[in-house]
Amino acid sequence: MLTVSENFHETIRSKFLPILQKLSVPDNSNGLSTTAPEKRGWVINPLGVKEPLPVWAYFLAVVPALLIYILIFMENQITR
Repeated sequence: MLTVSENFHETIRSKFLPILQKLSVPDNSNGLSTTAPEKRGWVINPLGVKEPLPVWAYFLAVVPALLIYILIFMENQITR
């Protein structure tokens, strides 16, 4: 039985391992950093970076927020 199991795993490994590729991550001494750290940091100001956010944008953001609220509420009630 052990031989059958090993042969099965070897067959699966030989078929699917060539398809999988490893992600190459650069090895720098800084660790994680943003794309252009001199332009922006990790936290972005929601009120606007270069110019202030227009007042109408605050009111317009309410529409998708309400739709997402309804979607999450309905999903929560249906799956109970």
